[in-house]
Amino acid sequence: MVRELDLIPEDYREFVFRIHLAKLTSACTAVFILVVFTFYLCNWQYYQYLKANIDQLEAEQAFTAKEKEKIASFETKHRILEQHLRLLDALSGHFSTHDIFAVVEKGLSGTDVWFERWKFERTREDVTHNKQADGYILEMPADEFNPRTSRWQLASSMSVVGKAKDHQTLSLFVTQLIAQPEVESVKVKRTSTSQVGNRELVSFHLSIILNNRARSI
Repeated sequence: MVRELDLIPEDYREFVFRIHLAKLTSACTAVFILVVFTFYLCNWQYYQYLKANIDQLEAEQAFTAKEKEKIASFETKHRILEQHLRLLDALSGHFSTHDIFAVVEKGLSGTDVWFERWKFERTREDVTHNKQADGYILEMPADEFNPRTSRWQLASSMSVVGKAKDHQTLSLFVTQLIAQPEVESVKVKRTSTSQVGNRELVSFHLSIILNNRARSI
């Protein structure tokens, strides 16, 4: 029986084994590093993708919030303008210019009276706490600027300064004014006589209170 002789020294064999082991370890380490790097790269890209989506959503949310704020501001301004419009409608809708001229024209019918000064006035009184107040009432609802509902009683009056032929003519003018439903009262604030040429005329100052027609808005 022939036996094979191993002529390779044991030390050399161990040295070669260690070299192969080192190469295998290096290869495994390289593969591991490559896998870790690839995993990190994929995670980083996915993180960037998520971050971009989050930034976009936050930007859209901020834009939406800003738009909602603008819309709320516009709605508030719209409500205020509507209230102002209602107030103007109420103030202009009480007695029109045509109504006033019609009242004066009927009062002057058949009289020898003329005006030197004529002033029309509107006044208002806060009757929020006066539930018994009637007449021409303007009601303003509460809002963020006015915490409580307010009620205003509006009144219209005319101040007339002029001359009449005599006291009887002035009395007829006042009587014809009071006879109209649009007139609540006529106050004679002042009268005096003056000589104009050969005629003696009556100077007067009247305060004409117009009748408040009940209305609530």
